[in-house]
Amino acid sequence: EFYQRANSFLSALKSFLNSPREPEHERQCAENVMKACLEIEDAKTVEQKQSRQRLFNNVQFPEQVLNILKSSKLEKEHRSVDGYSTERVGLMMKCYMFLLASCKGNTEIKNQRVFSDNMSTFVDHLDVKPFPAGANHKVELHAEALVLELYDNNYALVQSVTSETVKRFVNLIVNNGRLPTWLKFLNKLAVVGEGKDGQPVKKNQQLIIKGLIQNKAKTLTPSLYRTEEEWKECVAL
Repeated sequence: EFYQRANSFLSALKSFLNSPREPEHERQCAENVMKACLEIEDAKTVEQKQSRQRLFNNVQFPEQVLNILKSSKLEKEHRSVDGYSTERVGLMMKCYMFLLASCKGNTEIKNQRVFSDNMSTFVDHLDVKPFPAGANHKVELHAEALVLELYDNNYALVQSVTSETVKRFVNLIVNNGRLPTWLKFLNKLAVVGEGKDGQPVKKNQQLIIKGLIQNKAKTLTPSLYRTEEEWKECVAL
């Protein structure tokens, strides 16, 4: 029964990708993606959850969700202060919610190429520019939670990070500044695990330090942070 439901959701996504896109179609697709997400989140046990994660992975459901994200262009109306209420942004948020549910707590799946090969897409969605230019609101797609989960306690993925990826994370701070959230990503790349059990990744640490120092006017100056508490949080990270 579960397998039939999963295939039904998959067919709906493929149909959406192969049809003209209208807001109503995006709304219906978002509903199907969310139903698939709830199939995982509503699992009664860890074993059942991981079994459902594997099944969705085996039928390449995450790949179809990625195709939706890649084909969803954010126009001005989607990046405006009210953009969160548009069908397209709602669909993309649901896609990220599914991707997070499909890999959460499962290192085997987090290391699948569908995730590692698409990190650039996820990073792009961490830094969607609002409209109009200079606006202060954030365009939220829920990509942050997915990226943090992919690197969390995942030595293989962290160790495979390229210098270009580290540079892109540093640029989040250079371009946006003052937000401790961005340093959490660098922390995940610098040390795998928490506390005394953490494993330093020296290659990444060197790349991070180099990137921060090269842009120290925007990354390492206390006066650029909006509050003393914010600066202290960044130092701690």
